[in-house]
Amino acid sequence: MYRNLLKNPNGDEDLKFWELTKNGGNGWKVEDMPGDCGHDFVNDKVSKYFATSHTLCLKRQVINLLKEGYSAEDLDGQPQVKVSDWYCGRRDCSSTYQITVTLLDKNQELIQKFTPEPVTLCPKRNDCSWREISHSFTKYGRGLRFISFEHGGKDCQFWAGWYGVRVTSSSVTIELAGYDNDWKYNLDLPSMGVCIIINNKTFKVPRAGSDKDAAAAKKTFTDLGYKVTVYNDLTEKQMKTVMKDENHTVMEEVMEEVMEEVMEKVMEEVMEEVMEEVVEVLRSFEVVEVLRSFEVVVVLRSFEVVEVLRSFDVVEVLRSFEVVVVLRSFEVVEVLRSFEVVEVLRSFEVVVVLRSFEVVVLRSFEVVEVLRSFEVVVVLRSFEVVEVLRSFEVVEVLRSFEVVEVLRSFEVVENHSQNASFVCVILSHGSEGRICGTDGSTTLKSLTKPFKGDQSNQSLIGKPKLFFIEACRVLNKNPRKEEEVVEEAVEHSCGPHNIPVDADFLFAYATDPGHYAWRDKTNGSWFIQSLCEMISKHKDLELLHIMTRVNRKVAFEFQTHNSKDPKLDGLKEIPCFTSMLTKDFYFSKKP
Repeated sequence: MYRNLLKNPNGDEDLKFWELTKNGGNGWKVEDMPGDCGHDFVNDKVSKYFATSHTLCLKRQVINLLKEGYSAEDLDGQPQVKVSDWYCGRRDCSSTYQITVTLLDKNQELIQKFTPEPVTLCPKRNDCSWREISHSFTKYGRGLRFISFEHGGKDCQFWAGWYGVRVTSSSVTIELAGYDNDWKYNLDLPSMGVCIIINNKTFKVPRAGSDKDAAAAKKTFTDLGYKVTVYNDLTEKQMKTVMKDENHTVMEEVMEEVMEEVMEKVMEEVMEEVMEEVVEVLRSFEVVEVLRSFEVVVVLRSFEVVEVLRSFDVVEVLRSFEVVVVLRSFEVVEVLRSFEVVEVLRSFEVVVVLRSFEVVVLRSFEVVEVLRSFEVVVVLRSFEVVEVLRSFEVVEVLRSFEVVEVLRSFEVVENHSQNASFVCVILSHGSEGRICGTDGSTTLKSLTKPFKGDQSNQSLIGKPKLFFIEACRVLNKNPRKEEEVVEEAVEHSCGPHNIPVDADFLFAYATDPGHYAWRDKTNGSWFIQSLCEMISKHKDLELLHIMTRVNRKVAFEFQTHNSKDPKLDGLKEIPCFTSMLTKDFYFSKKP
């Protein structure tokens, strides 16, 4: 049975979720079956209907298919879209019924439409009992992202009240062929996805054994086909930035903490490469004469620019006096526009350079080529990146994150459209739902927020997002303060508490809330080592079955050995996981 994408199709929640596009006469009303002069419905589980009035009443829902969990790849495969609606008239009044269903692209522009002729219901000609109308969309092309469903009608005799057509039990379903009735996540994509490993190991007391876990996780997920990147010893802000960068939806925050030092080193080199073309453009349009004719010379003269302009040494002018700002303030843009200079500048990609980065210092990090290769311009423009970058301190981020490599490996603007899933492994300390960076802690919720349905890049919606967490010390109010009860062989931490809840997430923890999670300083943590072993051995199993085997291995095969403190000797551990996955997930494409 495929899921109905329309919310409140029967009026059980009154008019909630419906946009009343036409609310004529006395407006829409929800009534109980069968109603005055009405008919029993074919399904006794449907107890309500929507009634129309004496002037046209229409109501609509627009379904965002990506937010409903369908991937762009699934939708571009042109799955069958089925539409159904039920309508009837009264025994004492004629009425009309109409319906329009449209398939829309990402800009909500028309792909295909179903809009049959309105139906007139007359008691003298038929019994006006409940009727179903249905339609199937197929072979409509790529690009489907929204579906608009609108229906309604009116009475034909203009009687006050609700004598018009009645509608209920509407449905819109998508039937994905070849996906086990839509119960399995789609792995038929070029890549299994991205895996990032945050390995915070350098604290006052180092997290010995953490590198073992990071190495095991890297090998395991690399072997499965993931693009794996390991981040060592991130601060609180760096952890947040890595997560936001991976989400790819906040380009204005990708470079968080970014710009002053960069800008000082960049402007000269940028202008040297870009302004040669600008000078030629300015010459070809005899800009000096243009400026004179608009009496701009007087303004420029105060900056002693006239002679420079005459000699066409515009580069030096721009460097010395930052004339761009001056020209803007005197509305010279309109002058240039009248000579169609904007288009010329665009052809030289000057707008990109000047608006977006003042690119120079970034070039020393080889970011320019990365950004060009991924055609970042459109995204950067939409986020007005100039102001964003100015407000941050780009340099430190670039240095501490080696952003060039991050951008390349995660294909900056490319999103996750070619990836089947996303994996994050966190190895650190923490306390009551908090994860420690090397300089402070942040909430697990804040780290995972960029991936939630209302925040996430659309190419991640409907895809599994898996978080495996070895972190947290429940006994410490200060998460950076180290325990002194730890023996050389083991160290403990607690399972996190505040679990972010959203569709298509799985959170797997080293232990249940309030208990210790043990880590062998030589061989790594019980949980991560067992997780990697079970995934490698049983990758053909569904993920939750694998996690059950992880639980069993940790529970039955490990216990602490501490001769110095009997209270810490012979202790056990049981991992726990919370699944908000909506389909079965396999690490293997052929389970």
